[in-house]
Amino acid sequence: MKKMQRIYYLDFIRAIAMIAGIFFHSSLSFLKDPVKHWPIYDDQTSLGIIDLFTWASHRMRMPLFFLVCGYFTFMLLKKYYLKSFIKNRYKKILIPLLISLVVIVPISIDSFITDSRFAPYDQTRLDHFSLMHLWFLYYLIIFYALILPFHRGLNTLLTNYSKKKNILFIAGIVSTIFLMKNPAAINTTSSFLIDPIAFSFYFIFFLSGAYFFNNKDLFTRAYNKKTKFLFGASFILAPLTLFFKNQNLDIMTNILTAVFTITSIIVVMEFTKRTFNKESKVIRYISDSSYWLYLIHIPVVVSIQKLTLELNTTKEIKFLITSVAALAILLASYQLLVRYTIIGTYLHGKRNKDESAKKSLAWS
Repeated sequence: MKKMQRIYYLDFIRAIAMIAGIFFHSSLSFLKDPVKHWPIYDDQTSLGIIDLFTWASHRMRMPLFFLVCGYFTFMLLKKYYLKSFIKNRYKKILIPLLISLVVIVPISIDSFITDSRFAPYDQTRLDHFSLMHLWFLYYLIIFYALILPFHRGLNTLLTNYSKKKNILFIAGIVSTIFLMKNPAAINTTSSFLIDPIAFSFYFIFFLSGAYFFNNKDLFTRAYNKKTKFLFGASFILAPLTLFFKNQNLDIMTNILTAVFTITSIIVVMEFTKRTFNKESKVIRYISDSSYWLYLIHIPVVVSIQKLTLELNTTKEIKFLITSVAALAILLASYQLLVRYTIIGTYLHGKRNKDESAKKSLAWS
């Protein structure tokens, strides 16, 4: 087993992608229009700021997550023998998923059903055994199964930087976005039945992470004035095309969505590399806690959203209350129930209460 230097900013990005999911789900009851598969809807007026946040975060957080996971996967395959890698993933991914399916998912489903009277919610989506928000772990396991028999060949194939490879990855991202049913959304699923378009979309980002592992300056090369301009322009123009709700603009929406997704990842990757690529107790704690926070957040968020319906204030204030309150409760549960227990050992490795002076591995 080879010793490798810790990459702090990638730990941070992966953690933020998870925590952003809490804010994303907190926002769903406060959008201008009801979300079909979300059990709470607040019908007060909104300025549209929350809708903009939801649109932007949904287009970058899971692609970022799978890209970083792809990076760490190939890093671990270089670090460990194959048997050790499988054992590591079994402990960190498969076991948490199986336990969550028995404990956390039923509680999450129950929170949806009991609160469904607050929105025009279609409960038929939960008539089957659902993955809920943990579909990403299921996809990760399948990604591992697909790449493990060929990981050496893939590693060789993706070793050298080339514009042709860049174009292939970009073409794959753009084409899968065009295949999605709704230009306003990026496909996700809660079913064990794989959505081939969503699966392909996220698998491309996973493989992009392997390409990035072999070409550490990939995003530094792409980070320039042109990229930052395209990022800013697509962030402004894509929501505008959605606002007009004109099918004639769907092609333009798809193009702008693809541009925003790709450029936002370049900007976030390079910005965090320059800003957060250093050891920090705060970042380490965020990284450690993020897995648990995301696993259990759905019933907490839905319960708080239900309570905020009684408040006579704006959607924006309610969104902040829901997000901050949920995060506070989740962090308290992590500190009291997880960090120094067997649950924490499985999620991110053993932590000792006097660990401030010790080095430890974040879940990866």
